[in-house]
Amino acid sequence: MPDFSGEQVTVTSDQGWPQAPAFSMAFAGPRPNTISTPRHQTQGNTLTVTDSGFGNVLDGLQHNNTATAFTATAAVTVSLEDAAEPVQHFRDCTQAPPA
Repeated sequence: MPDFSGEQVTVTSDQGWPQAPAFSMAFAGPRPNTISTPRHQTQGNTLTVTDSGFGNVLDGLQHNNTATAFTATAAVTVSLEDAAEPVQHFRDCTQAPPA
């Protein structure tokens, strides 16, 4: 299940994540998009991407039906049925949480 916190995306797969040169996310629905990055790390069942500028990820989550996180040999697809409202609340946040 994906976890989007700050400028980090973490995706856990029961099958694990083999090493791969790139990580991608494909969003399917009214505003489809596929994004990719080589800025990921895998450790067992967890794949983590740390980057900046997650607007395209937020757009994908908010405006589509499913998201598929994938590498060359592994994939996880999740429903985005209830994602639009929480993503909008996240976007509406203007203050950083206390350290």
